[in-house]
Amino acid sequence: MPICEPCGIVQLGPLVSPNPRCVCPVFPGTGGGGIAGGGAIIPFSTGLTPAALTVIAGGLVGVSAAVGFGASLPIVTVAGLPINLAGLTNIAFTVPRSGIVNAISANFQTTVALDLLLATATVSATLYRAPAGSNIFTPVPGGTVVLQPSLTGVISVGTLLSGSTGLVAPVAAGDRLMMVFSVSEASGLPILEAVVGAASAGVNIV
Repeated sequence: MPICEPCGIVQLGPLVSPNPRCVCPVFPGTGGGGIAGGGAIIPFSTGLTPAALTVIAGGLVGVSAAVGFGASLPIVTVAGLPINLAGLTNIAFTVPRSGIVNAISANFQTTVALDLLLATATVSATLYRAPAGSNIFTPVPGGTVVLQPSLTGVISVGTLLSGSTGLVAPVAAGDRLMMVFSVSEASGLPILEAVVGAASAGVNIV
């Protein structure tokens, strides 16, 4: 059996040495390029402690959950305004290289039964971004996933909501990404109880 001297690998049949520096006359050259990768998936999960989502003041103010890697942070959110994490736990993922966020999937599973009466609640997951050196997070355009189905009436433990969306959102090295789960009043009637559950999501960056 011939052996590629630079590589020290026994060659069986008409194979090319995997070593790109191989220049031996028996097996010159290198192999072709591989298949382009599909990107890197960033996971988010509340872990062992469920998140409690609430909404008051006609849906303008509520307690949402910033979800990280096996942990979550309750934060007060005001509709349409950025989130300032200065002085709070760092629950965000730091982007190591420039890329494009092109897909988001999320789900939420209730861990406490509740009765919404005549109200209808909708759970959403929104990707937030802060530029390098900043604690001010703003929603990524197109980065909101509305989970289905909406909640109404009596909700049992283990009710599963899910959703996915595609987008084109450039990110730069050093940016921080944070996934925020929130609940809204889809029916216009007040939600008198917290929606409590385990949340998770995945973000793909290419």
